[in-house]
Amino acid sequence: MSTFYNPNTPQDRDSWLSLTNSDRMRVVKSYYNSVRIKTTSTFIYLHVLVEDQIAFGTRPVIRALDRLQHSGLVRHEAITTIAAVFKEHYRSLPHQQTREEQSHFQLNLNSELDALAAPEK
Repeated sequence: MSTFYNPNTPQDRDSWLSLTNSDRMRVVKSYYNSVRIKTTSTFIYLHVLVEDQIAFGTRPVIRALDRLQHSGLVRHEAITTIAAVFKEHYRSLPHQQTREEQSHFQLNLNSELDALAAPEK
């Protein structure tokens, strides 16, 4: 199986999910290295997280991706925009959560993803 990655090309779900998380991180990092864009491991992790959510069929993420792309962003820009939402939400996430807190967190995340619009250019 090919491990080539391009964030502007939708990933084959089965191929993507057959990779280990380490391999997913490696192919995303390799992409950024190949286009000479410096990134952090946190950025790569968030990028993989968004691709995973797309592959798992997470509806709020897929709706946000579609909406952002229809508003003019290329797929890579849309993934980065969605990743920024995840970053802000996970930054405020307590280490220990009750089920109620987990549910509240997920509802807030879904609402923010559903309200996400392309940034002004």
